[in-house]
Amino acid sequence: MKSLIVCVSKSHGNTRRVADRMAEVLDAEVVEPESVDPEALRGYDLVGFGSGVYYMTVDAMLRNLIRRLPAVDHIHFLHQRRPAGSAVGLQQTGSETARIEGL
Repeated sequence: MKSLIVCVSKSHGNTRRVADRMAEVLDAEVVEPESVDPEALRGYDLVGFGSGVYYMTVDAMLRNLIRRLPAVDHIHFLHQRRPAGSAVGLQQTGSETARIEGL
């Protein structure tokens, strides 16, 4: 399975450490959002997104990439844990996209 993890980790590097460990298990590459062409993501079987929480939302570069994702026939999901324990997600099926809480 061809896999990619798009990750932003700024403060202490915890998000990157988690992404690197996941990449080992998945045999995936970890990249930053500014190096990703949204159309190129069609060539992957699995794409994961990771970000710390900055001012109650994900990093702006990652958020901008997510907004430019091409429509696909399967579901993508982005999950982040906020300090208070709530979650944020993106679900896309076909051309219909539901953005949940703050994306």
